[in-house]
Amino acid sequence: MVCIDHADILCAVISKLMKVYNMRKKQRGFTLIELMIVVAILGILAATAIQGYRRFLWKSKTTEAIINLKQIAQSSVVYYQSERSKNGVAQPNTFPSIVFTPAKPPCFGGVALYKPDYSEWKKAGWEELNFGLTKAHYYRYRIVSTGVGKNAVFRAEAQGDLDCDGGFSSYIVIGEVDSEIGPTVSGMIVVQGLE
Repeated sequence: MVCIDHADILCAVISKLMKVYNMRKKQRGFTLIELMIVVAILGILAATAIQGYRRFLWKSKTTEAIINLKQIAQSSVVYYQSERSKNGVAQPNTFPSIVFTPAKPPCFGGVALYKPDYSEWKKAGWEELNFGLTKAHYYRYRIVSTGVGKNAVFRAEAQGDLDCDGGFSSYIVIGEVDSEIGPTVSGMIVVQGLE
């Protein structure tokens, strides 16, 4: 911008600002404030992404409990329907009762993953259900049953602590005998699924 009359103060100020602007334009850099804003935004995005990723990982590990409980429930129904005898005497139809296996609570020793130990599954009575875990797993399992015959009921449960914070997540399936159709299994009940 060329000023015809240099006495014009406004024209001089505008001319000076244009020179400063053109010099800055040639520098092509970022100010410290601009860089700090970008770093802060990236930090917020990273924190959000990491938490979302953790939840995704925990949720993917819960499929173990869902799949295994379905298998346990189906095996419990087969167990109920099978004929059993003790010393030659027929036994009434019941669902199995088996204590938590593995016996150690979730995250025992600060590790969420149980090491594979098939001998524990043989001792506990799971063999009658053709169930046992030969690979590392995150949950322990049990079946609690009451009643016999048409009054029989069972509750199969998977219990885990994926983040080792002392809070347990439980997945539960309940089975009972319907007088018309026989043994039935309810849908999955989830208590603190991702704790």
